[in-house]
Order: sequence, then structure tokens, then C-alpha cells
Amino acid sequence: MVLLKKLDTVLKCLEKHHSERHHTLISIQEILNKENPEVKWGETLFILNKLIKDGFVDTKEIKIPNTESTEIYYNINFEGRIFNEQNGYVGQNDEKNKLTAIASAQRQANSRMITLTRWIAIATCIAAVYYFLEILKYLLSQCEH
Repeated sequence: MVLLKKLDTVLKCLEKHHSERHHTLISIQEILNKENPEVKWGETLFILNKLIKDGFVDTKEIKIPNTESTEIYYNINFEGRIFNEQNGYVGQNDEKNKLTAIASAQRQANSRMITLTRWIAIATCIAAVYYFLEILKYLLSQCEH
């Protein structure tokens, strides 16, 4: 599974289970192990950090009662839900690829148009010289008579 798809998988998992409870890294991984085992344990934290950095997941640090420890809870936010609806990272990447292809095709079309315009300009100059010489030849023939 490619990394972009794994990002989408974790984001969709968070959206699917967002109403159940706040999720820790362990609970997210347990869900992923059941539903999408392609996302391995070592990748999940990196993926969550990327989703946080991109603004699609929020975190909340909660102190564990009677201890000095805290636990981090992860939740998809509204931006993440919108991003999911827009086909996520894979969809965004596909859109970029389409735009790149369109831009490349446009550059090629522009290049061909410039080449065609140059040939038309050259042909026009040749035609102008030809007709100028024909007019000159006609005028010279009129002067001789």
C-alpha cells in the first residue's frame, strides 16, 4: 500500500470511529489491525503526526489520574472530514497529476502554435516578395510599351 493511501486509510478510520470515543495511538492501531492490516504499527504514529501537521487531526493530552503520566488522544477535525469527502491525499495527488498533464499538453499546444505562426509568417513574407516582384514586372512591362 502506498503512503498516500495509508494516510487516507488512517484518516478514514478516525472519521469512521470518531463518535465512539477519543482514540489513543494504541486504540487506533487496534482498529487498523482489524480493518486495514496494511498499516503497520511503526507507521501509525508517523501518519498521525503528518495528519496533525496538515491540520486534519487534533490532539488532546489528558493526565492519567493518580499518576504523573499523560495520554494523547487523537480526533479527526472538521477540516479532516472535508478532506476525506474530497478523496483525501490520493484524490489530491490525482488532481495534481491531472493538472500537470493539462499544463504539459497546453505547453505543447502553445509550442506547436508558435511554430505554425512562424511558418505562416515566413510563407506570408515569401508571398509578399513574389507579388511585389509580379507587380514590379507588370509595371516595367507597361513602361516599355
